[in-house]
Amino acid sequence: MDNFSSYGSTSGTPTLNRETVAESLKVIEMQAAIQQQEMLVQTINDKCFKLCVQTPGSSLDSSQQKCLAKCVDRYVDSWNCVSRTVTNKIRQHSNMQ
Repeated sequence: MDNFSSYGSTSGTPTLNRETVAESLKVIEMQAAIQQQEMLVQTINDKCFKLCVQTPGSSLDSSQQKCLAKCVDRYVDSWNCVSRTVTNKIRQHSNMQ
C-alpha cells in the first residue's frame, strides 16, 4: 500500500477528501491565531510601554500600572473588534461562493 492510498487516489497524485481539508484548515487557523496573539503582545509591549513608561525603573508606580492596564484593555478591545469584523467579512464572502 503506497503513502497516497488513504487519500483516495489511484493515479499517483494525492486527492484530498473533505476531512483532510477541514483538518488542514483547522491547523492553519490555529497557527494564524497564535501568530496574531504574538503580534498583539508585541504591539502592546511596544505601544503601551512607550506611552505609559517614560522613565523606566526597577518597578512601575501606580500611575504607570493604571496607564498600562487601560492601554492594554483598549488595545485588546480594538483588536477583538477588528478581528470579529474581518472574520465576519471572510465568512460572508465564503458563503457567497
